[in-house]
Amino acid sequence: MMKPINNLKPVVGKLACLACPDDYAGTVLPKVVALLHKHIPQLDLQISCAPTNQLKTQLDQGLLDMVIATRSPSSEEGYFLESSKGVWVKSAEFNYQSAMTLPVAIFQRDCKFHQAAIEGLLKAERPFNIVACCGSLSALTALVKANLAVGVMAEVSNTQELVTVTDSTLPPLPVIDIVLLHANHAHNPIKRELVKLIAADYALTL
Repeated sequence: MMKPINNLKPVVGKLACLACPDDYAGTVLPKVVALLHKHIPQLDLQISCAPTNQLKTQLDQGLLDMVIATRSPSSEEGYFLESSKGVWVKSAEFNYQSAMTLPVAIFQRDCKFHQAAIEGLLKAERPFNIVACCGSLSALTALVKANLAVGVMAEVSNTQELVTVTDSTLPPLPVIDIVLLHANHAHNPIKRELVKLIAADYALTL
């Protein structure tokens, strides 16, 4: 016997808006989503991606409930999820030479790795040219995979099997903290206590 059509309708649960930079969409985001559904079985989750600075603004405006973000320097904001070091990456086919003029694909100027990479190369007097400043991980990765550049990203963001460049003449890159930010507005369906619990549970996935 066929089930009545009404029984096939999805159960509409609690609506929540989560966002993250696409840097973390392939690694951090799935873990957070799994934990949210673990604690809220009927959850209508809306996800968007944008640069961290834009998402923090939307969070402050009450347009988002939670944001996975890079913690600001000298700040204790958010609930800690994990740390990740910056790495230089290339495609497996890219013929990297330590004496070459380095073609670089980096994130835009508000990214912590941007400043560290550029200032480090200048200080080391390493010849380089910027192929592009990218607003998304997918764009940066595409340039690296096409052998157009060596990229700079967080190690946790490398989901495309790019090769880490191990050259001691390249400047070291900083370690960043990834956190879960919670919007402090009255209509936020996700309570702060739950965000604390999710951050604690996240540590068990590492």
